[in-house]
This record gives sequence, structure tokens and C-alpha cells, in this order.
Amino acid sequence: MDRNSLSRRSFVKVTGGVLGAGGMLVLAGCGPAAQSSDSGSSSSTSASGSASASATLGDGATLRVGMEAAYAPYNWQASEESDTTIPIENVDGGYADGYDVQIAKKIADGLGMDPVAVKMSFGGLVDALTAGQIDIICAGMSYTAERAQSIDFSDSYLDDGISLIVKKDSKYAAATSIADFAGTLGPRPEGHLLR
Repeated sequence: MDRNSLSRRSFVKVTGGVLGAGGMLVLAGCGPAAQSSDSGSSSSTSASGSASASATLGDGATLRVGMEAAYAPYNWQASEESDTTIPIENVDGGYADGYDVQIAKKIADGLGMDPVAVKMSFGGLVDALTAGQIDIICAGMSYTAERAQSIDFSDSYLDDGISLIVKKDSKYAAATSIADFAGTLGPRPEGHLLR
């Protein structure tokens, strides 16, 4: 199989070893970034569910990875290149690093592509993916039914949770749910708890 030409099923097989480690990686279902390797035919699925035509992510050479590059330790912007960074396409002299970047590097390596980060706001990632501006989202994005209407989610490669920690003698020491903190947290920033 040509490493730059693959079906969605083949992509999942290539990335499957990486994704079992534990955020979410988001893949375009069939957006503009997925291009048929045969310009005259479209991808079709047989009764067994396997794709009969291959698709190429982006240009087949560069894997454009959407992320904030501002959400350490998952992804952040660095000013110096290292063996753990990838260049940020839209930031002069900028490099991305973090857990998400390491996953993106493994995926790109498995596809025989060079990864490059595309820095953007978290809220713009899904639209950028469906518009073909990026090939994948590699970020701690939670599955929602609304998002699943336009993008496909892989298995998670990082499962974590959010916790509140209080002192033993705090008036909140007996708290068992977020409701027990009602009125104390102030307004929640957009997307803060459910990314």
C-alpha cells in the first residue's frame, strides 16, 4: 500500500497503536481535505464496510494538524525547535510541543507525512477541519452529538478527568458534586469544562 494513499479503515489501522495510550483525536469524515487518489472516482463502501477507493489526507506530504498551541501540557507554543516539536505553519519562528504533538508526530510518521501544526482558536477547529484548512484535529476535544454531525472521532489517546481539591477543614470538604459549589465558581469561560 502506498503510505500516502489510504482508506479511512487503513488510517485507523495505522493510528490504532498510537490511540490506545489515552484527549481525543478528531478526523474528517469526508471533508474537502480527504482527496481521492483517482480523480475520476469517488470512494464507495462495500457490504463488508471497507472502502474500495483510497483517499489522501491533504496533499499527501504534509499532515496539517489543527490545535490551539496554548493548552499545556497537551499542546503549547515554543520558540525553539527541538526533537519533540513541530513547526507552526501560521506563526513565524513558532513550534508546537506537548502530548498532542507527540501523537500527531506518530500519526504523520505512520502515514509517511511531515506534520505541521496550524494554530487557531479551539472554537474554530471543527469549522477548519470541515473546510479542509486542516487534515486532523489533535486536541482534547470531547465527543458531542452536535460535533459528530460533521466530524468523526477516533478512540481517545488520553483519558483524564477534572477534579476540585479542597482543604480538609474547608466548608466544602463534604462536597460530592459540582452542584455543592453553586454560586462560588463565578461565570465559566466558554468551553472550559467541556472542551
